[in-house]
Amino acid sequence: MVEKCSPGKRRAPDKDGNAAADAARGSPVENELLDLAIMWFRRDLRLADNPALAATARMAKRVLPVYIWSPEEEGQFQPGTSSRWWLAASLATLAADLAALGSRLLLLRASDSGAALCELCRDTGARAVAFNHLYDPVSMCRDAEARAALAALGVACHPLPADLLCQPWEVLRADGRPFSDFASFWEAHRRCLYPPPLPRPRRLPRAPPAPAGLAPSDLNVHGDAATGQLGDHLAQHWAPGEAGAARALAGFAATGLPGFSVDRAKGDRPSTSHLSPHLHYGEVSARQVFAAAVGAGEARRAPDSLHAFLRQLAFREYGRYLAFHYPFTLDQPMLGHLQAMPWHYDVELFKAWKRGQTGYPVVDASMRQLWSTGWIHHRGRVVCASFLVKNLLLPWQWGLKHFWDTLIDADLESDSLGWQYCAGCLRDGHALSHMVDLAEEAARYDPGGAHVRRWIPTLARLPNSHIHSPWTASPDLLAAAGIQLGEDYPFPVLDMPSMRSTLDAAAKAMDEAAAEEAAAEGGRRPSQGPFRPSTRRPDLTTCSALPAFAGAQHSIGTVMNSLDNQASFSVTVDSSDGVATELGAATAGCQLSDGTQ
Repeated sequence: MVEKCSPGKRRAPDKDGNAAADAARGSPVENELLDLAIMWFRRDLRLADNPALAATARMAKRVLPVYIWSPEEEGQFQPGTSSRWWLAASLATLAADLAALGSRLLLLRASDSGAALCELCRDTGARAVAFNHLYDPVSMCRDAEARAALAALGVACHPLPADLLCQPWEVLRADGRPFSDFASFWEAHRRCLYPPPLPRPRRLPRAPPAPAGLAPSDLNVHGDAATGQLGDHLAQHWAPGEAGAARALAGFAATGLPGFSVDRAKGDRPSTSHLSPHLHYGEVSARQVFAAAVGAGEARRAPDSLHAFLRQLAFREYGRYLAFHYPFTLDQPMLGHLQAMPWHYDVELFKAWKRGQTGYPVVDASMRQLWSTGWIHHRGRVVCASFLVKNLLLPWQWGLKHFWDTLIDADLESDSLGWQYCAGCLRDGHALSHMVDLAEEAARYDPGGAHVRRWIPTLARLPNSHIHSPWTASPDLLAAAGIQLGEDYPFPVLDMPSMRSTLDAAAKAMDEAAAEEAAAEGGRRPSQGPFRPSTRRPDLTTCSALPAFAGAQHSIGTVMNSLDNQASFSVTVDSSDGVATELGAATAGCQLSDGTQ
């Protein structure tokens, strides 16, 4: 039995499109306005549906938007080259958007965000700081330290929820414990009521002229790594920023969502939304995506595609849910006994996998695409990840770190969820002994070989019958295609029978270890754990409430029921930013790199 989730009563936003910040505890809206408040941007680089920005606009006469570049705080998960390029471009577009509304973006470089905020408050006299929640353990620790330091200065902090449809502490079992499997989480989550997105503000309070800060080009987010050819190449494929996210959303609504349930696993065609990097940096919100997807799904009467897409969006929610309640899962298995997994720490095999030189084209094509574009289709990610951990028996943490360093949409919570799933580390994932059938995946993911021919041109002249298994082609056929295996393209690094037997031996050892540990803990079956304990439920009195929301609140369950019954259903989507929302704008395949593209 699960409890139904329902947020509290909300008050409508004001006529100027700025949400009522007095819903946040301690906000002085009903009394005298503050002279100056700081809006701390992080992974919420947008103006629309930004509760913290809306709150500061209502609580103070002047608002100073600030972004603090502090990669050292991220530890081993500092942004990679492609992700840094995206961030630099997104900050430039955000600065321009703020300037268009009469404000500005203050860019700072610091090694300690909390100390930088304290210094900024002392210099400017700001008495309040608002920011939107993040749920990974590094950010939560940093935010707690920053709040404590600001409180010591007498500065009020207003953390607000903006990244998820439901907060992690709102989706719990009847006994108050968090879920540890997706199906139960999804069933409870879809009963939650999601408020509609906040509109884009039509104006913002002016920002103080000092301090000056850095220009986006001077912040040196990407250093020298993402300049030159890589930056030029990425710019041909991507448009960072809130406007770029809106265009991608609308485009996917018009052409991608109707066939999403059928095409989402196809790698040889545009079959996903490509919204994952926009979602990671908060250029579009989950609430905007939900509202847009519902509008597009109803307009085109595509309940199967809508359900499939909303489920993918829920995987993103689940990744953050696990990071909040089980923070160790970002780099440790949820199933405790798998810490003793007998991995093969073979650096040469790892290099072959990273470089797309394993000899298995369905894997190598995606890995080479990653090097070139910073992106892989979500099904390709599953194939590559599974091959690393199940076929090569290399630690999933190695793959997680490589994807983090190279993906343009690298997202720690989603990435760790995907890798744990592929490695068999989750309660509801595939069994540890499960191995992806590469031939079956090739037929499903790239049936005509177009993806392989695009990224491994050496194999382009092979017929479809051998494009995914060049080692099965005859010498004459290879010669006619101009291929010399071992020179132009490698032989398989390992053969399938040997990889199968190695995985079976490892799985047997882990099953025995799980049975022994479970017996010692009360006879729990190996498939049930043992699991690590979750974190304690937060004290909700310390969490600021959501700003007020206009319009009805809806759940995924009511949406799908209305479509199944062919009933009329609508979600109000603000279009004051000039983006067409005729179809409700549209969906976003979060990526399971995301696992939800």
